[in-house]
Amino acid sequence: MESSSWTTVIDPDPWRIAAGIMLVLYACWAYRRTLPPLSLSRRAALATLRIAGFILLTVFALDPSIVARSELSRSPVVPILVDVSGSMSIKDGGTDPRIDAAIRATGTIAGSLGEARVDILPFAAGLFGAVVSTGSVPPADGEGTDIYGAIAGVERRYAGENLAAVVLVSDGRITRGMSGKYVPGRVPVFAVAVGDTVDGADLAVDRVEYERTVYTGTRESIRAVIRYSLVGGQVAVVELAEGGRVLDRFRTDILSGSGLVEADLRYVPSEEGIHSMEVRVVVLEGEVMEGNNREAFRINALKDRVEILFFDGSPDWNMTFMRRLCEGSKRLHIDTALPAPGGGYRVPGGGRWEFPGDVDGLSRYDLVITGGGGTFPSAREAETLTRYVAAGGAVLFIASEKSTVLSPRALVLLRRVLPVTAAGDPRIAAGDFLVIPGPAVNAPWLPDMSGSGNGTLPPLSGVVEGLSPTAGAQVLLVLTGNGQEMPFLVVEQKEKGISAVLLGFPVWRWRLAGEEGADAYDGLLGGLVQYLAEGRKAPTLDVQTDRTAYRTGEMPRITVFPSTGRAGEGIRGEIVAAGSDGVPVETFIPVPDPARPGVYVAVLGNLPPGDYTVRVKAGPGDGSTAEGSTTFAVEPLSVEMLRTSGDAGLLGRIAAASGGKVVRPDDAAELAGMIDLETDTVVSTSVRKIRGKAWFFAVIVLVFAAEWLLRKILGLV
Repeated sequence: MESSSWTTVIDPDPWRIAAGIMLVLYACWAYRRTLPPLSLSRRAALATLRIAGFILLTVFALDPSIVARSELSRSPVVPILVDVSGSMSIKDGGTDPRIDAAIRATGTIAGSLGEARVDILPFAAGLFGAVVSTGSVPPADGEGTDIYGAIAGVERRYAGENLAAVVLVSDGRITRGMSGKYVPGRVPVFAVAVGDTVDGADLAVDRVEYERTVYTGTRESIRAVIRYSLVGGQVAVVELAEGGRVLDRFRTDILSGSGLVEADLRYVPSEEGIHSMEVRVVVLEGEVMEGNNREAFRINALKDRVEILFFDGSPDWNMTFMRRLCEGSKRLHIDTALPAPGGGYRVPGGGRWEFPGDVDGLSRYDLVITGGGGTFPSAREAETLTRYVAAGGAVLFIASEKSTVLSPRALVLLRRVLPVTAAGDPRIAAGDFLVIPGPAVNAPWLPDMSGSGNGTLPPLSGVVEGLSPTAGAQVLLVLTGNGQEMPFLVVEQKEKGISAVLLGFPVWRWRLAGEEGADAYDGLLGGLVQYLAEGRKAPTLDVQTDRTAYRTGEMPRITVFPSTGRAGEGIRGEIVAAGSDGVPVETFIPVPDPARPGVYVAVLGNLPPGDYTVRVKAGPGDGSTAEGSTTFAVEPLSVEMLRTSGDAGLLGRIAAASGGKVVRPDDAAELAGMIDLETDTVVSTSVRKIRGKAWFFAVIVLVFAAEWLLRKILGLV
């Protein structure tokens, strides 16, 4: 309620008052008589005007002022600061989020303060501008908590009001404005301490151990090491998932305190290819940090058994050595077909074999090898082989003196299968031919052929001339001799399948040329067989990160798995941020992993938040014989989650320093009896000076002007 009154005051200077009286008396004396003479009434009018003017001049000299006084009664104001920073979203012990407890406490306090004006003000890194109701408190997602700044800001905001106290509802976890000590303001601060005062339980995937390459139909084991802390009498559930589907689940024993626990997860891959897997730990009740509860990885599933068919109408030592190569492998199984007396083919043991009449007869084989000779191919056989390759099969032609590729008729029938085409009359050229790498470099599975040039490997004595690679073919190896280079190993992707041809012979001579020759033969034929049968389905450089998502400050670990040793030569990598137009933000060179031969690792630096692509290449100089890539994300690390416990001690120190108290949310109603809610009265006065007003001066001028004008009208001198 407001009341007001006013009074007029002057400067009682006796000299100014005496001067005024003398002027008034002078005015009376001056108009006792006039020339020409005027009547008494006219002389009285002129004297009155002059006396009024002198009186106004006297008042002007005395500096009169009007003093107004008002009294205002103000109700108490209690602002409630509600913390809406990210830490207030934490659920303590499986209960509701802290912000829910803060809102309930705020409603209790607001309803218990009677006639006081209660303003609810959210804050986080700064004080929000608008007053809200308990039903419109913003979500607890603010980044940063500045309690000191919020208290200072609210005191400035209510500097001209009856600020009775400040109520602070927070978990006390300060992340900003922490420099210096808290300086108490002019009113007490009463705090409501929300949240547990100890850090919550946490589960994290520490590491995952697994075989990178597995085989279909084989029971595999994944070993996950789980780190736990502040866990009290709870069981952790660890899951192995792929594409959202849980493959296996492991339950630990009852965990207490902190430590490590192992989880043995098992699964059976049923399909070939790259599988993106994930180990995840089910979030515990009351667990705060969920971002470290999972780790992603990839495996390459291959067939548990590679089926090979080798038929040859004019077999040589290649068939024998290929059979031995497969017999030494647990996964390679070969069926061989040799010429039978009277025509056709026979299999070991004396049984008859005929080339399948349709593609279903070949579909059980991952690779078909032929050396030529005999009546192959007929038109029907050529069509069956073409459909087999188009559907995803692989075929290898090995040249010899009776090779299929020497027949113009066979070249026509197999034109949709062969990676070469006639460039004249196919013929055999004799000589001494050495093998060197060809113009196509993307073949990391090839062995080192340097022994061909230093005499370790015997030269090949024959090559099929008159053939040239097709438009889509790659020449991986060439033969040098007779003054020119000729294609030796040619490979071409054919729809879903692949076709290859060896145009030099006899390759089996390498197998008889000592240890290095045997290694070269097994490396070339073994690598070629595995590549054609299944290796082309896997990346030459398999690049993996230990996680698919990191938080700011974490250092991503890159692991590179080359498909062969050659793929690891000259290996280098780069990191490209999304939206950067391909410009690398970081480059790195992976180093060999001492614990895993043939594997390369690199640890990246601290990257800002965003999406990233890892690109890894291998090869000499600026060239590239193998490439691989993967992606990962860096997520912002909320400083609000560095510590998850509430800090009731800090709130207590703030309250004690200002003369307030700290309570728990359940005791919020008690604050009404602690806060002084007295109404205060504000007295204000205002002084308005008259002398300085233009209208007052104008009145004086008008009075004297009226006297002068009347004198002129009456003809006075």
